[in-house]
Amino acid sequence: MKRVLLSALILSLYGRAAADTFCNHEIGMIGTKAIGYVIPYGPMMSEDTDLSAASHDQDICRIISFDGPIPVGPTRLDDCQNFQHVRSDNVIETGHIFTDEEAKIGHPVSEYFSPLVFAVEGQMAALELKTGETRWVQSDHLARGVPTSFEPSVYDGKSAVGYEGGISSDVLYAQAAAGAETQPPSNRGPAQDAFRDKVLAGHPHDEAALLQMEVHSGFIYRVTDVVTVADGSVWFELEEKAALSSWNWPAEVLAIYGNDANRLTSDPIRTVYMPFRKPDGTVVAVLTSGFDCGC
Repeated sequence: MKRVLLSALILSLYGRAAADTFCNHEIGMIGTKAIGYVIPYGPMMSEDTDLSAASHDQDICRIISFDGPIPVGPTRLDDCQNFQHVRSDNVIETGHIFTDEEAKIGHPVSEYFSPLVFAVEGQMAALELKTGETRWVQSDHLARGVPTSFEPSVYDGKSAVGYEGGISSDVLYAQAAAGAETQPPSNRGPAQDAFRDKVLAGHPHDEAALLQMEVHSGFIYRVTDVVTVADGSVWFELEEKAALSSWNWPAEVLAIYGNDANRLTSDPIRTVYMPFRKPDGTVVAVLTSGFDCGC
């Protein structure tokens, strides 16, 4: 399993080349009651965190926390991995709470390590230790909205409205509260055909271009509402669109729009609903980075 310095994590926030590091990382929120996650650096991070290349196998990562949501008063240091964090196959797990002695020795810190956030007040985030204790940390990166690789964020009330990405759910519904299941998205249909004609203007029958579009296209979803139904479960109302990845565009598209054009999307195809939280607050599905993240 890859071991990296925490500095690699920090660098991953600045530059598109590293975007695939966090592709669909937010899926790790599923099964928790968290509202988001943060990256442990800046005011969260202890000065004794070891970022030196010489200590590759003995990285030390400690988080500074407060008793409450105000950054004053006594602080405490805890080993980073003692906090509940986003589950990822790339996070080095130990299955137990680190002792003080182990924390002093240090342990490898994955670039995917992100403590889960359970509440937010201003720029203060409530984290939870694996013991269940709540600690508050100060973070400069608590933007409101859907977590992404560039903007570690939180789902805060209606803040997800307007954001778009892929989805983690295998099932979509025609209405909230488990209405009739809809058919999965299809690459064939009037909206998709109109999209191809728009994108490949002047080349509507170029089979090579169409084939390349198939490889680098998919579906994205824009949150148009966050709905709480009678049983207390929370659902996303989603607008479905076909999209073409800006990472690997056909030459015909580049010739028309240029290298700096945004990801191209179709007109809305349909409105669907995806369960977000169970009545007890457990996350069951999230918006993801999408099909074109880092490809």
